This record gives sequence, structure tokens and C-alpha cells, in this order.
Amino acid sequence: MKRLKHILIKYPPAFLLLVSVLSLFSCHAFTEDCHYMGGVAVRMDWSDLGPVPRPDSLVALFFHPGYGPEIRTLRGDTVYDSITAGETTMLLLNVPPGLELHTGDSPGESTLTLPTRFEGSLRVSDGCPPVCVWRDGFMVPVEDIIHRTAVPRPLTKLIILKAYIVREGVTADVDTCLASLSGISTVYNLGTGEASQNDATVRIRLRQAAQEEEHTDTFTGSFHVPGVKGENPNRFSVYLVLEDGETRRAELDLTRELSTFTEDIFTASIRITITALGMDISVGSWSQGSSGEIIIQ
Repeated sequence: MKRLKHILIKYPPAFLLLVSVLSLFSCHAFTEDCHYMGGVAVRMDWSDLGPVPRPDSLVALFFHPGYGPEIRTLRGDTVYDSITAGETTMLLLNVPPGLELHTGDSPGESTLTLPTRFEGSLRVSDGCPPVCVWRDGFMVPVEDIIHRTAVPRPLTKLIILKAYIVREGVTADVDTCLASLSGISTVYNLGTGEASQNDATVRIRLRQAAQEEEHTDTFTGSFHVPGVKGENPNRFSVYLVLEDGETRRAELDLTRELSTFTEDIFTASIRITITALGMDISVGSWSQGSSGEIIIQ
């Protein structure tokens, strides 16, 4: 203590200089919470977007070990110059209206959720707006900028349904074609990249399209979903209303076909035959792929 007092009295300018230098090395480029800061320059590459429309803006999440994310907005090539330095996981995604983003302290504790409603005993969804996501891990340097190229890919999967309806001994045309698919996931984990809780059902109206086969009516429809795999089966149901008021209903299990759905787009061709006694339904063919590259099954 006497030694310190001696230094203060004999060398006051030197002591002040020492304090300034220590402050420079310990607190320069710090936030108020004493976190080192750095920068991240993001260049966007939209070439892998596939069937998802390019969004106007993205949410940028910067996760650091031990505490929740820093949240920014991205509308194109951007430089973020006030990001906490050190180990970082960056997530980019768009959050369309109707979806809910829940962030935790890590990507694995963060989810994107598709709200549903109950109709009777069914948990029903109208489909999911298209979403894309990009995830990367890196070290943010202190007082420097790291450059990253972000290549967002579709998070949601596009399902295309084509119903080919043949009338045998039935003269009335098909007026309305309603369809539903069960086993739809409603939660997407931003850390694992996996969809879960596949207990929802999507209901859609298939629209009449140009006739592709003679004596066959063609109806088509499509929708996006976070995923289709899980404990619950994928049941396709179709409800037809003929012009004379008669109705027909049938169900088809697509669990086996959708169990191998790993790409961005799934297309199923459903064969429906209407007779005077009822209606038969089967899978004609199905395919999967992404951005023009289709795998025929």
C-alpha cells in the first residue's frame, strides 16, 4: 500500500498513463456488458432457392454460447459491424405472416411453428407459407470482419397433387373436388433442421385443369408444409361432388410414398375411377426433386 502511495505521489503522470493503457486493452471494442465486438459481412446467393419465392427480407439470428441471439434484419448483401466476437452460429430465415418464431439460447431451443385450428377432432392447417433458411457456424474476429456467403434453401416442402378422374357408367360431370392430407408437421427445429409434431391435416380444393387424358377429368392442387414424417400416418382423402348433386368419398394411405420424401418437391398422381357402385382410388405414380430436378419413383 505504501508502495502504491509512493508511485502516486512521485509519478502521477506515469500512473495515469498506465491506467489508460490497461483500459485500452481491457475495454476497447467492448459493449457495456464487456463483450468484444466484431463484424460479419453477408453476401446473398439465391441460386438454391428452388420452389420458394425470394423473400423481401430475412431475420438474421446470431447465437453465442451461453445466451440468447442477437436479432437483426437482412434485405440483401449486408455488413453487420456490432456483433459479439467469438464462437457464433448464424441463422437466416424469412418468417411470413401466419408463422411463429420462438427463439431460445441456442438454435436447438428455437423453433418455427405453424399455427392450426381445430375442426371436430381434426387439427387443421391451410398449408404453410414458403420459407427458406441458411445456417452456418464461425468465429467472429475482434475488431475485424468475417465474410460469409449465404445460400438459403427451402425449409418448407412443396406437395403437388394431381387427381385423374375417370367416369365409368356415370354421366354427370365432377363439379367439386376437395382433398386433405394428414400427418402434416407443424414445428421446425432451427438447430436440428427437422420437422416434428406431424398431427395436423391440410385441406385444399383441387382446381380443374386442362384434360391430359381422353375421358379423364384432371384436378390439381399444391401446398407447402414444414414436413410430413413422424408417428402419424399420411392419409389422402378425396371428396367429390357431381353436377347432379351426388357425392363420393374415398381415402388412400400415402405413408409409404412420403416416408422417402427427402427433396423439396413431392408430386403424386392419384387415379380415381367413379362407377355406379362407388369409387376406387390408387396411386398412379409419384416423384420427388428440387428446382427442376425430379426423381421418378
